Amino acid sequence: MNKEKMINSVIDRYSEIELISKAVKNLFGGEPESRFVSTIWKVFDTLVNHTSAAIGDEDDWLSWYVFGNDCGRDRMKAGFDVDLRKIKTVRDLIWLIDHHKGGA
Repeated sequence: MNKEKMINSVIDRYSEIELISKAVKNLFGGEPESRFVSTIWKVFDTLVNHTSAAIGDEDDWLSWYVFGNDCGRDRMKAGFDVDLRKIKTVRDLIWLIDHHKGGA
């Protein structure tokens, strides 16, 4: 599986978990801190970490993209020094990972 497909799979799982979290809250009044919901997020964090390792993401950009940049919807800029660009798409994220390995 290539990087783009792997990242898209993570984003798909993120969207599903968001829906589950909202449904649990609406149905049972469960908050994000509930044991049920927090367990789901812990499993998702493991998926993000393993996917990052598999795609060579040494700087945890995938985690930032999902949680900090809301899967690109916030259109935040990232990069190093003067080489910054808006990270809006999975391809933008792959550029960031591939061209800035190890914070170089």
